[in-house]
Amino acid sequence: MRTHRLLLAAALAATLGASACSSGPGPDADPANPVSIDVTVSAAAEIYSIPWLVAQQQGLFEKHGVIVENIVPGKGGSATMRTLLDGNIPIGEVSYPSIVQADAGGSELRIVGGGTQGPYPMNFYALASNSSIQSIDDVRRWAYTRPNSASDALTRLLPSLAGADAGRIERVSTGGIGEGLALLEAGSVDIALIPSIVAEQRPDDFRLIVSSPDYLERFLQSTITTTKDYAASNPGVVRAINAGY
Repeated sequence: MRTHRLLLAAALAATLGASACSSGPGPDADPANPVSIDVTVSAAAEIYSIPWLVAQQQGLFEKHGVIVENIVPGKGGSATMRTLLDGNIPIGEVSYPSIVQADAGGSELRIVGGGTQGPYPMNFYALASNSSIQSIDDVRRWAYTRPNSASDALTRLLPSLAGADAGRIERVSTGGIGEGLALLEAGSVDIALIPSIVAEQRPDDFRLIVSSPDYLERFLQSTITTTKDYAASNPGVVRAINAGY
């Protein structure tokens, strides 16, 4: 439950940060002469991508002085964080648990706004053909994407909140959503994170076992994040990204 409290505290902090960053575009983000950048999002799932795509297509970033050229999907967790640190992408939506872990190691990353948070669901499905998995109590091998990802945190939080025996569950890091789906279909795991659009397209193949909103009223999945140096040298771009988002 301590992790749960940390997530709630960070949600408040990130929200305050987003509000503080929305006062104006700043001198380095001029709507008359927009700055072009790429951004990375936590994973190739609709809950992370849709806000960015809508704002991009409706010109909401450009209105505040920034053109978001490309929205680059990450692999979740620390992998997306490494994309932010190692690539030429200045701003990203990174899972909150990975930022907590990075901060403990003295990371140069800075949270500058709130990203995806409840009630957006993260849903874990079993194969419909696997009749032995009907509820969270039946789960023995639970797939998540990457260490320090939102799905990693949920595989720790949800069994406890549901009153399930966490000691009977083996947590399996798959490397990504697609890889988790492949392991599920191969029968190597009992449940895996599947984007709702995929599950809806294949209703006969999957059965919903665990949906995060059933157990959590609030859960900060990701944060708008940049590096310490970029935040200091481009405050207007940071404010513009938050305003558009």
